Amino acid sequence: MKIFSMTGYASLQTQTALGQFNFELRSVNHRYFELQVKADEQLRSFEPWVRELLASKISRGKVECRLSLNRTHTEAAKAEIDPAALDKLLQMQQTVLQKSPQSTILTVRDILSWPGVIPDSPADLVEIEQVFKQAMQTLLENLLQHRMREGTKLAEFMLDKNQQIAQALGRLPPLMHSAMDSYQAKLVAKLKDAADTLDTDRLQQEIVYFAQRVDVEEEIARLGVHTAELKTILEQGGAVGKRLDFLMQEFNREANTLASKSISPEITQIALSFKVLIEQMREQVQNIE
Repeated sequence: MKIFSMTGYASLQTQTALGQFNFELRSVNHRYFELQVKADEQLRSFEPWVRELLASKISRGKVECRLSLNRTHTEAAKAEIDPAALDKLLQMQQTVLQKSPQSTILTVRDILSWPGVIPDSPADLVEIEQVFKQAMQTLLENLLQHRMREGTKLAEFMLDKNQQIAQALGRLPPLMHSAMDSYQAKLVAKLKDAADTLDTDRLQQEIVYFAQRVDVEEEIARLGVHTAELKTILEQGGAVGKRLDFLMQEFNREANTLASKSISPEITQIALSFKVLIEQMREQVQNIE
């Protein structure tokens, strides 16, 4: 059983020839798959590959991916400034200061970290590509493991609530028979009080009509099917969130009908307990991929 929560987090730091990778993946609930990648300028060429990798393993959830590279002092010393990019940045700063003199002046650190001021050579990217991809795959696996641990807890919670519904369903038929017997006895007494002789035909018609109006055998049967289906879905695992969401709607429909047809306090109590259990499950389904 592999059920994945849409909530998860993973981070990773890896040393490379150019410096240290600092990677983060964070995912939260979302109706569809949505990915936001925030990468340092020197790592942006890897973004298409990152997007393809994450989309191949995650089907739902809002995912934020942060990728940065902190260069070592040695590598930073080797870096060469792009004069054209630097001139353009300084011109932009001058324009801003003319329009807004109170603006903060860029520091040397700000300038050197500005995209394009210190360009990466193709050789640098080739040198770190393998390490980058291995680190990214490890990071993704860590996130998936976190999501699976959370998903397992959600599945166990839902199986427990589902079992409570299944057990309570077994108590309904005897309660229905008891309620019908009680109704029949009251109806006989009522008809006897209204007439000197008991009209058995009318009595039978009243009982049949009442039984048809309050019959919940279909609702009990469908709820039984739903509990079995829920168990099957969770055992199969995978991206089952949307299927479970639809199933919760079906659960709720039958519970509402059961409550509306109730003819005894005991049956009403069971129907209301179903609604509570179903709502508890529905809330957790919103977290499942």
